[in-house]
Amino acid sequence: MEKVRKYSHYVIAIIILALVFNGTATMVENAERMEILRSQGGTSVAEAYYQMHGSVLIGQATVFRGLGVAFAATIIYLGELVKRKASVTENSIEAVTE
Repeated sequence: MEKVRKYSHYVIAIIILALVFNGTATMVENAERMEILRSQGGTSVAEAYYQMHGSVLIGQATVFRGLGVAFAATIIYLGELVKRKASVTENSIEAVTE
């Protein structure tokens, strides 16, 4: 159980990254489809709207990827901080009981 607790923050960070990158890949794929949307009759306002909306979605996906990486890095940092604090506390308790 101790090993699970020791590496759980890494597992959580990997899961977060996998979910974020999988979700944003789908987002980019659909945004690229929107960008190449063309109508049969020529250009229309709706066509231009969807093309620009596709560009915006690609930008949003990039922002979401950055946030996912930052969030995963924060989870790893906090996990390491808790591990360090726990080892200091254990050493303090052992020093008092000896």
